[in-house]
Amino acid sequence: MHIFIDESGIFKRSSTRAWAVSCVGALTIPDEALHNVLNDFHMLKKGWGTEHVEIKGSDLNEKEIADTISLLSRYDVLFEVIGIDMQPHQDDWITNRKMLQARALTENLTDKHKQGLVEEVKAISRSLQGLTNQLYIQSEATFELIHRVIQK
Repeated sequence: MHIFIDESGIFKRSSTRAWAVSCVGALTIPDEALHNVLNDFHMLKKGWGTEHVEIKGSDLNEKEIADTISLLSRYDVLFEVIGIDMQPHQDDWITNRKMLQARALTENLTDKHKQGLVEEVKAISRSLQGLTNQLYIQSEATFELIHRVIQK
């Protein structure tokens, strides 16, 4: 199984638009289909005149998107997306959620836990607290995406 994960958007509020949608997606391709999918996609890109260019989804036109979906529909692939509109989410709310989660990691640690484990969990908590809100939200979306992909 091969899982390809990518994100789109900036995972923060917009100062110029009424919406600020960001997403993270995963394309899961079984081992036995990977070679054929990659070859077919290479031929598709060649037909678009972009065979030596990394394709960004935002650069695709409607027909190219339809061609890609048609190609993938011939195989037993899974595509899962987590999306979020950041516009309704205040920065203070995100910071509070992040800090609550960081504190929750350490709140049940006691002297009965191995010291190495305690130090590692505290380091993870500090790392989480140090994330920008933008990266925190992106990581939350990515973890939820991975969870859903594994469940399916």
